[in-house]
Amino acid sequence: MKPSGSSAADSLSHRQISALYAVYFVAHGIAIPYLPVTMKRIGLDGGDIGSTMAIALAIQFLAPPVWGYLADRSGSRRGLVQLSAMGAVTGLLVAALVPGKLGFIAGFLFFVFSRSPVGPLLDALALGHRDIGVAGFGAVRLWGSVGFIAGVVATGALLDIIAPLAIPLMVAFWWILLASLWVHLHGPIQEVPAPPASGLPLRALYGQKHVWAFLLLSAFHFGCGVPFDTYFANHASDIGLPGYWIGLSWAGGVSLEVAILGCLGTLVHRFGPKKILLFSYGIGSLRWALTSILPAGIPLAAVQILHGFTFGAAYGASVVWMNRSVPREIQNSSQAVFAAMSFGLGGIAAQALCGPFYEKMGGHSLFAAAAVLQLLPVLGMVFLREPKERGAAQE
Repeated sequence: MKPSGSSAADSLSHRQISALYAVYFVAHGIAIPYLPVTMKRIGLDGGDIGSTMAIALAIQFLAPPVWGYLADRSGSRRGLVQLSAMGAVTGLLVAALVPGKLGFIAGFLFFVFSRSPVGPLLDALALGHRDIGVAGFGAVRLWGSVGFIAGVVATGALLDIIAPLAIPLMVAFWWILLASLWVHLHGPIQEVPAPPASGLPLRALYGQKHVWAFLLLSAFHFGCGVPFDTYFANHASDIGLPGYWIGLSWAGGVSLEVAILGCLGTLVHRFGPKKILLFSYGIGSLRWALTSILPAGIPLAAVQILHGFTFGAAYGASVVWMNRSVPREIQNSSQAVFAAMSFGLGGIAAQALCGPFYEKMGGHSLFAAAAVLQLLPVLGMVFLREPKERGAAQE
């Protein structure tokens, strides 16, 4: 349902918010699949990559609640996003231009810290918009998926011919564009009421057991996706899949993600977030099992279309779940904490295990293990109580 009333955020058009998503996710489409490839090509082994990504995800776990709290306290997103973009570009330039592995790692980690508030703040902005809300969230967020496809396909086509350190420079370009777009948006960014001076409303976020349980299941599910996010490009390259097919592997899944997010409101209305999550979690186990047994070739690339369910549907339904679980005045904090738990806590544990596992056992065994572990959040979701849909006044 769409939120009632109006706010300063509503002066931003549907197109403007969609454009922010698109540019942000072009940068993601380059960074997520291909920065780990850069790491390997500059001399980091699987254990080094796993350790670096675990530290990055620890930062990602700790940083979003801090950024979200600042957004709730200040009621202003503009300054935070500008600061975030400046930090992200600085980190990427350090990674690309400072010689040596340590320079790359230091710059990369600073980039991770700096970028962390933008995604959750965009989600909160869209969900709080009078003409978007929960019902229209998928239609706006799908432009992020379109941007991701553009970034991942274009970079995949260049992967075998560009220098490894060109990749962080490409990501930096899109963060500069994001900052410029944000600055030049027509109309003010949403000003939200500051929460009470007592600090983060932890009880409202965490006081109920089902909220904790949902966050832990989300962490487990998205942790099972770490082998794909970090190691699929390296695994596929190792077994002989050309760079353009790696890009198309991502693009196929994100294309389905676009379709799913485009009708997310309808899907949530018909099935509810719990059924969507159960289906998405189950498809995850199938996807990782197939990835573990398929050789290089079109079938390996084609099965990654299931990313549309394992990430797109799961992410969209999870955002709706959290939106229904907490009061409106802490939406920034709730989406930030969801990001921290799902992609931070789950990712930290997964990265700490995946790096050494990949180095010793290889990609086939890594994805087989993910297929088995993915069954645990499926079982957990069966017993979890779905939050009730709120009235229009609450949305």
